[in-house]
Amino acid sequence: PPVKLVASPDVPYLWSLTTGLKGRVFVGSGDLGALYRVSRGKTSVVYQTESLGVYALSSMGKDVFFATAPEGQVFRFRKNKAKSIFVPREKYVWDLVATKQGLFVATGDPGLIYRVPVGGGDAEEWFNSSDVHVKVLEKESSGSFLVGTSGRGLLIRVKTKKQDPFVLFDAPRKEISAIATN
Repeated sequence: PPVKLVASPDVPYLWSLTTGLKGRVFVGSGDLGALYRVSRGKTSVVYQTESLGVYALSSMGKDVFFATAPEGQVFRFRKNKAKSIFVPREKYVWDLVATKQGLFVATGDPGLIYRVPVGGGDAEEWFNSSDVHVKVLEKESSGSFLVGTSGRGLLIRVKTKKQDPFVLFDAPRKEISAIATN
């Protein structure tokens, strides 16, 4: 199929991407730490952070969640306004997955996953990977999460907070940075 250029922000790095309502695309940039919106062929900065990069994005309903690093912070973007909803102790926020059960936040150094209530409230430590970073999260149709780590390069299945995680793959390299499911 043909490829069509839909946006070309003048930034050195584009780190993350998600889709929102009405076909809008949100993009997180590096070096300038901006959140971009692409809609109807137009690209605009909708929020400028004070951080170096917007490394993680996820959306659900009218909300777009994004996270910055270093000095990780998680924001909710709604109705053209961004609000900080979580500041973890960890320096890096690498990935986000928004679900009805909460916003799952993958962090680094150490590699933890937090669950942040979407409607507000206190975050809880949901999973400790015992690795340096949790780099990527993918929710399976069963409700389980696939977790990719950095340090030992593990692919882990986590069913719930109360069940034991299961290592599916111990990579020959030190990092799992992407997961694809069908």
